[in-house]
Amino acid sequence: MKRSGTWAVVVIVVTALLATWGARVYWQGVARRTWPATQPATQPATASTGEQADKDLEALRETYVQVRQQGSLDSVVKAAREQIRRHPQHAASHLYLGQLLVDLRQYDEALDSLARCLELNPNQQDVQVMAGNLALMVRRIDDAEQHFRQAIALSPRSGRYRLHMAQVHLARDDEDQARLDYLEALRLDSALHEAYCGLSDLFARQGNLVSALTQIQKAIEATPAGERTRQVVYIRKKANLLRRDNQPAQALQTLQSLTTTEKQDLGVLEETATCWMLLGQPRRAAEAFELAGSYDPMNWRYPASAARWRIKAGDFDAADRHIDALRRIDAALPAIRELQDMLDQAKAKAGEAE
Repeated sequence: MKRSGTWAVVVIVVTALLATWGARVYWQGVARRTWPATQPATQPATASTGEQADKDLEALRETYVQVRQQGSLDSVVKAAREQIRRHPQHAASHLYLGQLLVDLRQYDEALDSLARCLELNPNQQDVQVMAGNLALMVRRIDDAEQHFRQAIALSPRSGRYRLHMAQVHLARDDEDQARLDYLEALRLDSALHEAYCGLSDLFARQGNLVSALTQIQKAIEATPAGERTRQVVYIRKKANLLRRDNQPAQALQTLQSLTTTEKQDLGVLEETATCWMLLGQPRRAAEAFELAGSYDPMNWRYPASAARWRIKAGDFDAADRHIDALRRIDAALPAIRELQDMLDQAKAKAGEAE
């Protein structure tokens, strides 16, 4: 159970940076920074050979753009392997193949391609970190540690790379060392809000909610204005910690700092609803989903949740109306049968009580 959060973080990072369409731009930038130093000293290549490899790779990238839109990468992967056969010492070509293999979810082989790229040119911090995150995702923990340590060696004054080492230690269930990693990260850079969040998560797992709240508040305060999405996540975490600490009213007050749009997030709504339930006011929980549904009437999740909370509150007529709204959105929704059964049972139980 301790590891689930770690793997979720790693999957998000790798998926966002490697396996999306936007990753192409990122990886092109990383690859181009490797091109001037792609030849190892033991096997020098002529300038013309390196230039030709660069040109060939650029042509492959243009093909990638066209083929990726068609939904198949098989021919591009085949061409990338041929590129490596012709230019085996070209680090950027191994990096490019790694990207393609991530797109195909062939993570182990993708990691091997990145490792080969780094053998040819280890002085690439971005690639070291990406390889480390990918290694964590496929649970090659020792490989991940090696890549992150290389990144630290390349930039020993950067606290950010200590955050990645903390993930390695969490993967090994070594929370004490992970805590030291976060503290070292903050020693190097006191503005690293991710480190405060990491400490908060550690304290929360250990049941120390007071310390967890202290750290998540520091994370909120350290988050730059331009990273509002991340700050909202921290605010939700704070509300969750307050609720767990039997402070549902304070949790609701914390969520009030969110904008109207931010309050429509299903995670925020669920947290809000749970707090109202703890305060003995399930109707207020339903009202939160009803308000969100008024802004997005075709999103079936809002009336579904509102119906569920209306049933808990004993407001059967209101629950019926929400179920009817679900039928108008999509009569085939599985939630309709589930909610109808729940409502029928609640009505029968209420009738027996009378």
